[in-house]
Amino acid sequence: LGTVGLLYLMFMAGLSIDLNRFEKMRVHSIRFGSISFLIPFFIGLAAGVYLLDFSLSSSLLLGSIVGSHTLLAYPIAERIGITKNSGVTVAMGGTLVTDTLSLGILAVVAGSAGGNQGLGYWTGFAISVLIFVTATLLLLPRLGRWYFRNVKHEASTDFVFMVAVLFTTAFLAGLSGLAPISGCVMAGLLLNRLVPQST
Repeated sequence: LGTVGLLYLMFMAGLSIDLNRFEKMRVHSIRFGSISFLIPFFIGLAAGVYLLDFSLSSSLLLGSIVGSHTLLAYPIAERIGITKNSGVTVAMGGTLVTDTLSLGILAVVAGSAGGNQGLGYWTGFAISVLIFVTATLLLLPRLGRWYFRNVKHEASTDFVFMVAVLFTTAFLAGLSGLAPISGCVMAGLLLNRLVPQST
């Protein structure tokens, strides 16, 4: 249930972000996300290697955990009506950056820990991720447009459609080797402009 809640939260964050404002603040979001990830990441990495005597893989994981942050406070920001604030927009964009970097490190460490360090593994991983991303970018917006144009809008059916998209993209992301929340965020962003405000 905790995993479901996290997937739903990340999906709703991607769905709710104001993309027009985000595009204007994109540079600030990338800068904030990069700085807020890299500084704690290198501190955690150094602490793991030199203070805790961890292996490099464990230290990389420690750094990525310390460097990433989440959108757990997003429902509170939405409830009090400050999601349109520039600072909140930058923080949300920065969170997407830190989570992407953290999940990328996790994928590399997980592949290395499993003994999959050969060229064949990384080639297969890159191809599967490319297939997933390409298929999602091409098919999901078309599916969303078809649904919201042709299906009668009812709260229950709209909810079922969105949950089906959420779990399908999460499953396919995991199948491709990415973390499931990557698929949820991507699905939310792709459906962002298609979902009616009343849904």
